Amino acid sequence: MKHNHSIPTSFLAFSALSLVAPVFADDAAEKAKPSETPSAVAPVATSSDHTVTRGDLRASAELSAIVTAGRAIELSLAPKEWADLSVLSAASHGAKIRKGDILVVLETEKLKEQIGDTEKALQSSALTLRQTEEALRNLEATTPLQLDAANKAQTQAKDDLAYFEKTGRKEEEKAARWMVESAEQTLEGAEEELDQLTKMYEADDLTEETEEIVVKRARYAVESARKRLDSTRLASERALSSGLPRQHDALRATARTAQIAAETARATLPRALELKRLETAKAREDFAKASQNLKRLQADLVLMEIRSPEDGYVYYGSATDGKWDSGAAIAKKLVPGGKLAPKEVFMTVVSGEATRLTAIVPEDKLYLLPPGTRGTATPASDPRLS
Repeated sequence: MKHNHSIPTSFLAFSALSLVAPVFADDAAEKAKPSETPSAVAPVATSSDHTVTRGDLRASAELSAIVTAGRAIELSLAPKEWADLSVLSAASHGAKIRKGDILVVLETEKLKEQIGDTEKALQSSALTLRQTEEALRNLEATTPLQLDAANKAQTQAKDDLAYFEKTGRKEEEKAARWMVESAEQTLEGAEEELDQLTKMYEADDLTEETEEIVVKRARYAVESARKRLDSTRLASERALSSGLPRQHDALRATARTAQIAAETARATLPRALELKRLETAKAREDFAKASQNLKRLQADLVLMEIRSPEDGYVYYGSATDGKWDSGAAIAKKLVPGGKLAPKEVFMTVVSGEATRLTAIVPEDKLYLLPPGTRGTATPASDPRLS
């Protein structure tokens, strides 16, 4: 990179700044001495070759000074998210520039890729958020219903068990025995009817064919009643010995299962609802962060276009009391491949006109420079000027 060595007068160094304060002859000794202590006053040599006359006495002080610009705008970058400030090109140190001129071109392709990735992540985050919010609405609606159903199932199972143990089992045992008694009564009635028919037909004058048909039907009824009695006894015995105990065990198991399910529902369903609420809050937070991150990256991309804020000259680094103390270090960064640091002043744009001289006054010369002191300045580049 070529540097423009045409330096404006606003940053010329002045090797001799002569400031003169007028002092009158009759009180020259009082104005020139640093203190009123007699011992601090140097003796004045006298000679017969010199004649002291009344008149003005001038005390002067010479200082090194620097002319500083009336307006200096320091340029730095403070990106909110992106930290890779890689330089592609930069304006030359000391170059004259106009407002709006590009001062530094930074590499932005990676930043643009990051913005694209963040936009996709934001879309995914939005979908996740919508799904989570929908799941939360579903849980908030169904959790009370599930808790109510679990509690009702527990109550019903408990009531069924209590009823069976108090009343139901006894009634079913009675019913089983009654079915056997009923079958026995049926068989007994069929046998009695067969016996009566047999006696009757032996005493009457009916034909043998009719008698055979009636007796045959009666015998069949007796046989059917006997078989029903046998099956009823088996069913009754099975019900009393295993059916009802198994039913009792099943009701106890159902009641216990319903109790466990209800206790689990009361413990886990509200917890699951709270977890879903936290998950939804986290999804909202992630979406907000992704949105904010995208905005910061987009704002950083705008910062990457560094233009001059006004007409003037561009200098690398910053100046302190007119002295450029960081220009050499910054110049190594304002090259292709160099990297700037966030919040680092890398350039200063100054106006073309000087407005003041800046000098450091030694303590032993302060008494020579009261307010209002006038003087002249001679530039180091051309001692003929003042």
